[in-house]
Amino acid sequence: MSPSVSVIVPCKRNERTIRATVESLLGQDYDNLEELILVGDLGDSTWTALDGIDDPRLITMEEASPPGRDPNVKRHAGIGKSRGELIALSDSDIVMPPDWLSRSIRLMAEHRVECVTGGMKSIHSSFWGRYVDNNRLGAKTPRNNESYLVIADDFGLRRKKPPVTSNVVCTRQLYEACPLDVNWLFGYEDYEWFWRVASSGHPILVSSELNGLHHHRRGLIPLAREYLRASHGCSMLIKAHPDCPLSRKRRVQAVTLSMTGASLPPLAALLTADSEGPLVIALAAVALILSGGWEYARSRSLESLAYPLVTVILGSLFVVGLVRGLISGQKPAPLGGRAQEAWTRR
Repeated sequence: MSPSVSVIVPCKRNERTIRATVESLLGQDYDNLEELILVGDLGDSTWTALDGIDDPRLITMEEASPPGRDPNVKRHAGIGKSRGELIALSDSDIVMPPDWLSRSIRLMAEHRVECVTGGMKSIHSSFWGRYVDNNRLGAKTPRNNESYLVIADDFGLRRKKPPVTSNVVCTRQLYEACPLDVNWLFGYEDYEWFWRVASSGHPILVSSELNGLHHHRRGLIPLAREYLRASHGCSMLIKAHPDCPLSRKRRVQAVTLSMTGASLPPLAALLTADSEGPLVIALAAVALILSGGWEYARSRSLESLAYPLVTVILGSLFVVGLVRGLISGQKPAPLGGRAQEAWTRR
C-alpha cells in the first residue's frame, strides 16, 4: 500500500506564484496525497490567488510568527496539524513535476533512506535565472547533476552540497526525532536542520531525478539581499555547530578570503605609487577574462562572460556578512524548548 503523504508549504504574500505551485502539487500522480497544507501569515494576501480551486485536500491555515525569516515556524506548525505517514516540504514559489511524490517515495524505498531531497531550476528564462542555474563560482542554489548521499562526515564537502527544504520528502518518525528549529531566524535554516538530521545518523539522499521549477531572485539587489541573509545564517551555523564539516570549511574561507581582501587595497596602492597602476588593472582584467572563459566553457553562452563580475560582487557581500556575523556577539538560541513543546501540543 502507498503511504499517505502530507505536503506543507509556508506562504507569505505569494499571490503571484502560489496558484501554479498548488496546481502542480494537487496534480501529482501519486494516489495517496492526504493533504496540502498552506501556512501563511494572519490575513495573508496569498489566499486571493486560490479562488476557484475546490479540492478537499487543500487546507489553509494562518500562523503568527516572529519578525524575520519565518519558514521554520510555519513548516513546523503545518506539520503539527498534518496526518500523513510521510511529510513533504515544498515552497510557495516552486512548481513540481507530476511524478515528484511518486518518484521520491520510490527512491526512498530503493535506497532505504528516511529522507530524500531534490534541487531546483529556474522557471523563467532570463539572465538572472540562467546565472543562478549555470554559474560555476558562486553556486548557491542546489544543482543536482548526479545523486549522492549526505552524511555527517562529508556534510558540505567534496561537491556534496547540503540540500534545501523546498524539495523534501521524509518520514514522520524522522521529523519527530529531529524537528525544525523554530528559533532559527537567520537564514541557512535548511542547512542547520539537515546537519542535525545527518549528524543523528540519518543519511539524506540528494537525487538528480527530483528537480522543481523555481522563481529565482531577479536582479542584483534581490540576490545581494539573499546572499547577505545567507551569510548571517552561515555565521550562526558556525557558532551553533562548530564541529559541522561545512562550518569548518566556511570558517577557513572567512579567514583566508577576508585576509586576501584586506591585503589587496594596500598592495594596489603600493603598486600604483610605483607607477604600476596599469599593470594592476591589466592583471585584474586578465583574471576576470580567464574566469569568464572558464564559465563559457561550460555554458557556451556569451552572457556567461559576465558571470564572474556578478559572482565577485555577491561573493564579497557574503564574506563581509559572514565575518561581521562571526565577530558579533549574537548567538543562536538553544534548540529544544519551543520546538519540542510545539510538537507535543499537536
